[in-house]
Amino acid sequence: MRDYNSALKLKRDHCEALYRRGVIHSYSGRYDDAIADLSSVIELHTDHGDAYFLRGNAYHANGQYYDSIADYTKVLSIRPADAQAHYNRGNTYEKLGRHKQAIYDFTKALEYDLGEWQAEGLRSRGVAYVYTGQVDRAIRDLNQLIELKPADAHGYISRGIAFMVSGHRSRACGEWKKACSLGECRYFHQARYHSGC
Repeated sequence: MRDYNSALKLKRDHCEALYRRGVIHSYSGRYDDAIADLSSVIELHTDHGDAYFLRGNAYHANGQYYDSIADYTKVLSIRPADAQAHYNRGNTYEKLGRHKQAIYDFTKALEYDLGEWQAEGLRSRGVAYVYTGQVDRAIRDLNQLIELKPADAHGYISRGIAFMVSGHRSRACGEWKKACSLGECRYFHQARYHSGC
């Protein structure tokens, strides 16, 4: 951080130093400082996709969801096939309860390949499908997630919610019991208390 501050004392518009300092601020949880530095980078280079992406993350962490969406949208105008930008914008739409837009972005992210985040993309889209009443699609995604990561307790929790929404209480209980065997027992204990799993 000291090196970046020194570089900025010599040249206030040193784009790389501003960007790197913004990265440090962001990863340190100083989102307002990150937003300020990344905004300066964007003023200097209006097509700096990485600065928009990172500022979108900082806005999201700050609860500034509409600003976050605007930045991810800008990233996608620069790099249309950016799977992570689609995924992050989808998560932001989810925070706003805009599930159809979230499904669109999660689908695009999965098409463009999220790599190590593929399973998380399936879980996120599956949950969004539940919210829109598309339970069969949700279960299909969650089945794929569990195939990819059979030890992921949250996959079983999410599939249990989908089964419960579709009226299959006993199957939901089985999913939550499996999640409990993987270390995540909250849903199973709540269901045992409230609905007799």
